[in-house]
Amino acid sequence: LHLTRMLNDPSDNFSFQDNTGGTAPPQDDSNGDFFSAPPSFENTPSSDPLPTDTTLVFGDEAKEVDKTVYKFYQVNYYRFLFDVDTIDVLQRIGKTFYPIGKNFVEFVNPTPDLYGPFWIAATLVFLLASTGNFAEWLTHEIKHENNTWEFDYTRISSGAATIYLYLIIVPALVWVTCRCWLDIPLSIIENICIYGYSFFVFIPASFIMLLPSINVLEWLRWVIISIAAVVSTFFLVFTYFPYFKPYLVRGGAVVLIVIAILQCGLALAFQLFFFN
Repeated sequence: LHLTRMLNDPSDNFSFQDNTGGTAPPQDDSNGDFFSAPPSFENTPSSDPLPTDTTLVFGDEAKEVDKTVYKFYQVNYYRFLFDVDTIDVLQRIGKTFYPIGKNFVEFVNPTPDLYGPFWIAATLVFLLASTGNFAEWLTHEIKHENNTWEFDYTRISSGAATIYLYLIIVPALVWVTCRCWLDIPLSIIENICIYGYSFFVFIPASFIMLLPSINVLEWLRWVIISIAAVVSTFFLVFTYFPYFKPYLVRGGAVVLIVIAILQCGLALAFQLFFFN
């Protein structure tokens, strides 16, 4: 009955009270109009930032983000292949000289890169071409040859074609062998990463091979390129051996031998083409 009187009598003002001890909410300035427009929140800053495609992610998560956000024909689709810094590259280079311990594939995962292999191959091309030409010029000056010496620019183009084709074709063949014949779970990116870093030992060797091609120095150059070939080949065989070990009888041993022969053949090609 009391409630009916309150509803029928407009002069009686009533409101709900908050008895929890908190601060009362601010009063509305809309003259009691219950159906007035709600406040606008268009310019209200949000505490949660909107998601963007520039979120920093690494490793396998970065692969999934790049492949989800971008298409295969976009450059950013391959961004995860270059997700390394200088420290990472230097550590991986150091691993090629001392592969004992943790396997190189485990060492580079979950981010096997193409940044190091690309720049190592590019550096090797220009160093072999320049040091080979310089060694030839030294030999020309020491022997006092009458003919005019000229810089051989074809060594750059031929060397680039040889090194980059080797860096792509040979790891691809190893990957096909691992997948189709021996069922070894090594990706083509991991294979290119292994081969690319195996080239680094030839960079310091090329500096030493600036020696002119005369008498004992020519034999010394053969010793240097042989040592570089042994170090590079040992790194490859030591890296692949744990994966091929269960399949040695099925042909894994043959594949390892072929890998070693091809790597030594590449070193021989360096000596004959650039420094002969």
